[in-house]
Amino acid sequence: MTDFRMIDLAGFYTNTLDDEIHHKPGNDLRAVPHGVSEFAGVPFDVNGIIQLSGRISKEKTTLDFPPAILGIPIHAAGKAIHFLQCSSWHDEVGTKVGEYRVHYADGQTEAIPIVYGRHVLDWWFMEGDPLPDDAEVAWTGDNERTRDLGHSIQLYKYSWDNPRPELEIETLDFVSDDEESAPFLAAVTIE
Repeated sequence: MTDFRMIDLAGFYTNTLDDEIHHKPGNDLRAVPHGVSEFAGVPFDVNGIIQLSGRISKEKTTLDFPPAILGIPIHAAGKAIHFLQCSSWHDEVGTKVGEYRVHYADGQTEAIPIVYGRHVLDWWFMEGDPLPDDAEVAWTGDNERTRDLGHSIQLYKYSWDNPRPELEIETLDFVSDDEESAPFLAAVTIE
């Protein structure tokens, strides 16, 4: 059996799953399984989200989301990093909306781009909308607000193959590129 290590993001959440997101009544992630569950074949520990800022996030919500979360402790080696993620608001397909920065124990850093249409899409989804090219649908559901407007919600699993699987990853940064689409992260698992 493959070994998975779920990363604790609790100290970094901008919202719990039960919070109204973006100051919109009924707009939440209550329907997402809370705690440890399997999504697209990978166990994730999901209890909230980290919503980063984007160019229009404050205008749309009046909230100041962080532009980056730096130094998420990992302290594990592995062949892959799995991200349970999405984004808020749309952007042009192919736009780099953020990145993860992997900091190895030897001081080297590796950047993992987050590209709209490849790794993430807006979390609000309508039947017939395109799916990301390099990520898979990990969860589909809805909330009161999306039901009223004829949408559903989707979270995506993106898996990155670690080029240095034998080396410990000390920390992970999650960074927005301040585009219109603002990335959000629900969970990270090291395999």
